[in-house]
Amino acid sequence: MTSPTISAFKKIAGALDVDLMYFFDRSNLRNSYVVRKDQRKTVGNPKTKVVYELLKPAEFSGVLEPLLIKFLPGANSETKAYKHLGEECIYVLEGRLKYYLGKETYDLNEGDSIWYPAIIKHGWENPFNETALVIKVTTPPSF
Repeated sequence: MTSPTISAFKKIAGALDVDLMYFFDRSNLRNSYVVRKDQRKTVGNPKTKVVYELLKPAEFSGVLEPLLIKFLPGANSETKAYKHLGEECIYVLEGRLKYYLGKETYDLNEGDSIWYPAIIKHGWENPFNETALVIKVTTPPSF
């Protein structure tokens, strides 16, 4: 009757000490270091208008988590500012994105990147009419 948010899944996964991907179909797992374009694990959140594609094999844990993220027009983080342990690096492949880091606001354009310790409150939105395509690498993994 309802779809839990990614944040809810993260909290449950943390409480159970399992990876977020534990909750999703893992029947196609294979032992390979290569992730083909058509075999990426995808997680979407209609509420925030974001689609996450895991760029590493879902069955492997690790320190880094690389993601391809599609921010649809009107996309926004669930809260304006949140923080957590780790680091994040964002690289904009296509489109534009408004990024909030601490008390600063950054307009990120194609080719721009931003890196920060994730303990700084951060959030984002895509108020533009085009989809933003971003590569994000984060530690620790959340999916």
